[in-house]
Amino acid sequence: MEAAERTAAIPRRTKRAAAAKPSRMAASHAKDFLWKKIADDIRRKLRTGAIAPGSRLPSLNEIAAAWSANRLTAMKAIGDLKEAGLVVSVRAQGNFAAERGAAAAEAAKERSLTVGLFSRVLNPRSYGVYHQEMISGLWDELGETRSNLLAIAAGEETPSAMPGIVRRAHADAMIYMGAFATETLARLLRVGPPAVVLDHDAGDLPVDGIRVDNPAIGRLAARHLLSLGIAPETMAIIEGNPEDLASNRRLAGFCEAIAEAGGDPGRIRRATGLFMRRGGRDAARELLAGGEPPRGLYCMNDEMAAGALVAIREAGLRVPQDIRVIGTDDTIWAKASTPPLTTVAIDVRRMDSIAVRLLMKRLSHPDAPYAREVIEPRLIVRET
Repeated sequence: MEAAERTAAIPRRTKRAAAAKPSRMAASHAKDFLWKKIADDIRRKLRTGAIAPGSRLPSLNEIAAAWSANRLTAMKAIGDLKEAGLVVSVRAQGNFAAERGAAAAEAAKERSLTVGLFSRVLNPRSYGVYHQEMISGLWDELGETRSNLLAIAAGEETPSAMPGIVRRAHADAMIYMGAFATETLARLLRVGPPAVVLDHDAGDLPVDGIRVDNPAIGRLAARHLLSLGIAPETMAIIEGNPEDLASNRRLAGFCEAIAEAGGDPGRIRRATGLFMRRGGRDAARELLAGGEPPRGLYCMNDEMAAGALVAIREAGLRVPQDIRVIGTDDTIWAKASTPPLTTVAIDVRRMDSIAVRLLMKRLSHPDAPYAREVIEPRLIVRET
């Protein structure tokens, strides 16, 4: 009896041990052949036309995320499709469904990138010479890489609508120009293609970026007026937009330099011009109507400074004899003003060049560490 019980116990232990083995082998096989499943899925989509010939495939990171795999598994799947001649890789652009016919590889090599430019400033109320110069520089820089520029105006769209706009653009890469709310920019980066942020501080977001040192602009302007012997209490500022990060940082830099010199920033009069020429004229009229005219006037861009010069002449005052004026940007407004405008220059073309370089590097090396560069401004003294 006891022997029979011991004998009967042996198959039960063997059965449990045997049952555990297939489970481990199945898991191993699933992991080993996941790349084949990915490749087969893409192959089927290529065959049925769900992925059209010549279209860009999702990135390796996107494929891996969709299949809960790692990047190496996705890379192995794409490698299998390349060997079969179904997918062609193009340097700095990605992987593409092969064109039909013998010229598939050559056609892919000739493909031009489409780079979307998405910005809230591409509308009549805020689009000015500064951004015209920036867009012109981007056009030239992208032309050197045989890429096309697709301008996408965010305009008055709500933040919730912006990700859909970016997706529907079907761009290979994006440039986000100017200010965006952090939450909005984070959503755009999640849903959109590889990107670079131009002329805005992206904070801690995972993206390459290039911007100007805005506090340094304010400091240079303040120190120049101080060097002319103008007392802080006789200075005035025409701001761009109190809700704009660049305006606030330029103001902070200006006030910092005044405080360092022993002045009281709180005594400096301020008006808002919204970065527009008409706004600068109206803001200057407001400041001139408020008592004793300022001896020194800092404008946060050249367009507002050009408008301010008009208001100063209307009031029967002279520049620079009665009022010293300094602008920002060094655009055509500064050079064409009468008299020519002293300004804090921003090297827009260098910003454009760095932005495009960062974007091309991101396309070639999607897993590279994110880079941030800052352009230092410089003072250009003219006649105002």
